[in-house]
Amino acid sequence: MTVYEFTAKNENGDEFTGTRSDVNSVAVLQQELAKMGDTLLNARRSKNKTDKHPKIKLNEIVTFIYKFATMYSAGLPIIQCLEAISQETENETLKYILLDIQQNVETGTALKDAFTKHEKVFSNFFVGMLGVGESGGKLAETLKMSAAYMEKQADIKSRVKSAFAYPAIVGIMCAVIITAVVIFVIPVFSTLYEQLDVALPMPTQLL
Repeated sequence: MTVYEFTAKNENGDEFTGTRSDVNSVAVLQQELAKMGDTLLNARRSKNKTDKHPKIKLNEIVTFIYKFATMYSAGLPIIQCLEAISQETENETLKYILLDIQQNVETGTALKDAFTKHEKVFSNFFVGMLGVGESGGKLAETLKMSAAYMEKQADIKSRVKSAFAYPAIVGIMCAVIITAVVIFVIPVFSTLYEQLDVALPMPTQLL
């Protein structure tokens, strides 16, 4: 995804900076800003940060959705919810994405469409639920339902990983023990049997 970082000036002459990922050229960016009464001063094309760090933990997404639902239920506007959560988000990639979504919503993009632009992070399930909640006037409820579902999904993934990890750990421990026996224990018994002039048992000789 192409992202444009820009500096513009509003009708009062105040300069401000921002990013836009919903335009495909500087000319289109200039037109979009002009619609809001802003004048583009300069812009540069930059690579989307999410291309460098595409992975965000599922539990971070779940935490964000729960916070979003809580703030929205308390009566905060969507833009203020996104702004507040992005400010306290430690994950820089997620912070960047939330700010981008916020800016898109501010310029008139539907919430669902703003999230759809970051499909590598937000699943089709979540975006679909977002659209249903937004159009049906039950955004807070659908956010909570989505977070609960994704939380269970994360728990299942964690359990599956643990189930596969345990046999692997046991196998590694067995390999370490066998190696230690072959290197340290068997030579001692071999020396002892030689001193006693007795042949080692066949299984031990095979090792």
